[in-house]
Amino acid sequence: MTNGSVQSRRPTRKAWTLECLLHERAIVLGFTLTKSTSASYDSAVASYIQFCRLHNVSLTPTLDTLSFYIVWMSTYILPLSVDSYFSGICNKLEEEFTEIRKVRHSCLVQRTLAGCKHRLNHPVRRKQPLSRNDLHIAFSHYHMSADHDDILFLAQLYFGFETLQRLGKLVWPDATQLPSYNVVPMRHTVHVDDNSASYILPVSKTDKFGHGNQVLVRHTSYEDDCMKIFSDYVKSRNTAFPHYPELWLRTNGSIPMRSWFTSRFQHIFANVSVDTPFKQVEQQLSCSQVSLLICVTNSDSSSVTTPIKEGQVYGIK
Repeated sequence: MTNGSVQSRRPTRKAWTLECLLHERAIVLGFTLTKSTSASYDSAVASYIQFCRLHNVSLTPTLDTLSFYIVWMSTYILPLSVDSYFSGICNKLEEEFTEIRKVRHSCLVQRTLAGCKHRLNHPVRRKQPLSRNDLHIAFSHYHMSADHDDILFLAQLYFGFETLQRLGKLVWPDATQLPSYNVVPMRHTVHVDDNSASYILPVSKTDKFGHGNQVLVRHTSYEDDCMKIFSDYVKSRNTAFPHYPELWLRTNGSIPMRSWFTSRFQHIFANVSVDTPFKQVEQQLSCSQVSLLICVTNSDSSSVTTPIKEGQVYGIK
């Protein structure tokens, strides 16, 4: 039994005003979604509102409204995309319509979506992946260059390949409203030793606690050793920008943009022989579509902290 005469060791805490509580709560709610995710959710909600206005129906999500929306929208985009749209619609509208998630998971809505997937879906079309031999083309082109931007591009290309990163983790988006320093890797998190090189990848959708993920490459005997390429970039970056906090920096001191990377990417492979697998990708490539994607043939090698193994490839989405 607790002795009432014993003084509590609990520290003294001050009461906050209601304005302070509201202010702080608004700030933390702003960290719930990244800017890019929020923009995607806004687009999904806009399509739902458009459907309701065109068909003169209430925005209230009923069984009929959601099932009709699925049928209508599936004629314009893939049913799989319609399914993902519901994540954004529910997230943005559940505060106003508290039953929306229950309606979404109702039998009628789920069966309508399943039927659209069977009737209207198309085979998955993926870009031709890059092999290590294709990647060596960029190495042959840039590895003797002393230009900082060339060193940066090569380092991002190889490090993204080895650590299974999408392009969005390495560069900033071109849309001016989307960049956020919450996802920018910082120089002080870099660690390089004799056997490996790593840095901390900031928060992502899979990082629920905001600790970030360590991405790491190990030393290899390859001529185009990713660890050496990355170390060369870090040396060049530290010489040019010793007081800047960001890890990835161009010659002008700015964070590289998606369009900067994709333009160089296209330039490198523009004159590759048609027999090279990448040429099939280049013929389908556009700056608005390109994003780096790792296609892993080993199903158990999905962690960003695990170096790539033989048989894994790096490609374009």
